[in-house]
This record gives sequence, structure tokens and C-alpha cells, in this order.
Amino acid sequence: MLFIIKLIVTIVIIVAIYLSINIQMLTSYLNMNYITAILFVQPIILLSLFFASMRLSILSTVNRNNHVSFINGFKATVLCYGLGLALPMRLSEFLKPVYLRKQCGISLSTGIAAVALERISDIVILTVLAIAGAALFFNIDLNKILFVFCILALFILVIFLFDKYLLCLFEVRFTNIWHKFLFNIVRNFVAKSKRKSTYIAFAFGLIGWFFSLSSMVLYFKIVGVSDIGLDGYLLVFLGSIIAGAIPALPGGFGMYEASVVYVLDKYGYSFDEAIILAIGLHVSQLIFVFCATIYLSLFGKLGISSIISEIKSLNFKDSKNSKR
Repeated sequence: MLFIIKLIVTIVIIVAIYLSINIQMLTSYLNMNYITAILFVQPIILLSLFFASMRLSILSTVNRNNHVSFINGFKATVLCYGLGLALPMRLSEFLKPVYLRKQCGISLSTGIAAVALERISDIVILTVLAIAGAALFFNIDLNKILFVFCILALFILVIFLFDKYLLCLFEVRFTNIWHKFLFNIVRNFVAKSKRKSTYIAFAFGLIGWFFSLSSMVLYFKIVGVSDIGLDGYLLVFLGSIIAGAIPALPGGFGMYEASVVYVLDKYGYSFDEAIILAIGLHVSQLIFVFCATIYLSLFGKLGISSIISEIKSLNFKDSKNSKR
């Protein structure tokens, strides 16, 4: 029965993705160059996923007795990216802590803190890349660039020096289970932010982003786009990531392609050329995680049903305590 429910959900996800893509336009423009490019970049995308999974595994590990293996980190990462094709507003990010809780036994607050650290490291990395891209494209004043770096450094310094005060902001009389849950997230976040292993994980994240950029450059090289230079590749990369993260359609469809078309238009590409390049690029980034997510959704235990039942029981217990 559970398998049938999973199968129905999987079919709904596939239909949602199908409706998000203009299949007719995609098939009319794709040729062997695009198909070759999509296939050739998959090993590099796998490397990117490998380092992203290593980062999640390290950030989610509590101690030697409560360890998150690489394979579970990899599955959680793939599921997050894959289900992001059907879920809007980055809701799939919450699947990581739920899945790791089911598979590895770590607390939900620990998993959420790990995901928060992932996103912060991504913001720092992408901010640095965005500054570099803006400096190349818009000739921004060096003083403004230094100001942004100072803000980032100040943020890290605040976490290191004022972590106790940050925890005090959340230390209230816990009469509600959700208040405790929020405090545990913040406590785990602060504790992990001061570990050496966290910054090793950040380094893995940086390497993962490097391979992600490399896969995009290779894709463009194979399909014959070699005249936009390093600044062009960087701008396409940044634009696609930022636009794809905007909570519009699932998987960033529409916004992702629009950002790529906008940048390529500045380099003299027509709309028809740019849109098929953008769609092919997007497909190349998602084809592996799509196939892997279908498999894991059908044959893996995601832990969603158990967490829903526990949330219901928590609400029930909390309501009984409030009556007393």
C-alpha cells in the first residue's frame, strides 16, 4: 500500500515538472551538440554533489556515536534538489533534516541547524562571486567591495564573540515544546559554527560550487559558446543561481531561463539562441537528481510520515498541558 502511495506521489511530481517545461520547444531545438553537452557534464555534476554531500554529512554529525555517513548525506542532498523540481519556495530543504533524522537518528533541530549553516556558507560564497562578477561587469568602486567584505567579516565575528548573548535572546521559560525546539536549533547552530570541522565543511562546499561552475563552462564550450569570456560564464552562473532561488515556479523554471537569456543577450545572442541554451543548461543540471529522486522516492524511506505523526502527538500533548 505504501509503495502505491509513493508511486502516485511520484507520478504527480513528474506531471508537475512536465507542465513546468515547454517540451515542444525543447524537442524542436535540441540537437546532438546539446545532448552530448548534457551527458558530458554529468560526471562533473556528480563531483559537485559529492562535495555538497560531504559538507552536509560533516555539519549534521553530532559525535562519533551519532554520525551521518556520506551515503546518507548524498541521498538527502539529491532528494532535496530533486523534490525542489516539484516544490516551490525551497520547501524541499526541510526534507534534509527529516531524512537524516529517519536514517541516522540525529535530532530534527540538529539537522535544521546544519541546513542553516549550509545556506550561510552558500550566501558567503555567492556574495564573493557576485562581487567579483559585478566588479567585472559594472566596474563597481573598490571601496564598496571592501565594505561588503567587512560586513561579512563582522557577521562571523559576532557569532564567535557574542554566541552566549545570542542564546540568551532565546532563553525563555519554556512552557511550549516549540519554544524548546527553536532554542535547540539556535544552540546547535552556535555550537557548530565554532567547530573546526564546520570550516572544513565550508571548504567542501566551495569546491562543490567550483565543480558546478565548471560543469556550466564545459556545457557552453561543447555547444559552441566560447566568446563570452570568464566574466560572461560567471554572470550566467550567478544569475541562474539567484533567479532559480526566487520562490516562483518549482525548480526555478522560468526565472532560471530568463536570467540566462538576459545575460546572453548582452553578449549579442538572439532570444531563440539564448532560450534553448538556457533550457539545455537547466536540464543538464537536473537530469541526474531527477532520476535519482524518482528511485529514492519509490524505494527509500523518507521519514515524512513519521515526523507528521510525531508533530500531531506533540500538538496533542501541548494542548493537554495548557489545559492543566
